[in-house]
Amino acid sequence: MMNQWIYVVLYQANPLYVEKSKMIRAFSSEQRAEEYVSLLNETPYANQSLKEGHYYTYRKLNLN
Repeated sequence: MMNQWIYVVLYQANPLYVEKSKMIRAFSSEQRAEEYVSLLNETPYANQSLKEGHYYTYRKLNLN
């Protein structure tokens, strides 16, 4: 069985506490996740500021 991957976009409010990240959206394509993170970093959600230490990112997760 081949590995299946998804790319989960996250809002990271505190880099020291990855478990407190908020999942925004999942994609099957890494390129789409990168593009979405880029968009969010230019125009963040109103309730998710990009103050010092806060950022959007994505992680690759294995579905198997």
